[in-house]
Amino acid sequence: YNEENRISRTLLDINRYLSKKKYSYEILVVNDGSKDRTVEVVKKLEDKIKNLKLISNNENYGKGYVVKKSMLEAKGDYRLFMDADNSTSIDCLESFFTYFREGFDIVIGSIAVKGSQIIEKSGLHRRILGNLSKYLIRIIAIS
Repeated sequence: YNEENRISRTLLDINRYLSKKKYSYEILVVNDGSKDRTVEVVKKLEDKIKNLKLISNNENYGKGYVVKKSMLEAKGDYRLFMDADNSTSIDCLESFFTYFREGFDIVIGSIAVKGSQIIEKSGLHRRILGNLSKYLIRIIAIS
């Protein structure tokens, strides 16, 4: 949401990484009713980035809605969700394939996992809300 200043760098980074791979891929951007120029920035990159597709909502529905929408819209056998801020680099993707080969249907990357090499830089309030949401997800997943 309102990622006009970051989305270009993130998409170019993702494309640079994926274009070197032998597998096919698509890059979906779901704009969730941004009030800035996010849509225009993404549209300008469509000629430069192979298989870039923009899905744009006129209003803001929230992260859960757009994650679901993008996962249902995606066509690949493997689907990755990541935020526009590129806080976790796309090169972490390769480590997920090990788990898929072991038979896991879903792999969730987290900085909270033992051995994580990503340092969280967000403010205290975001970390608290993030931790609360993790517990809520666990409660819902267990039920």
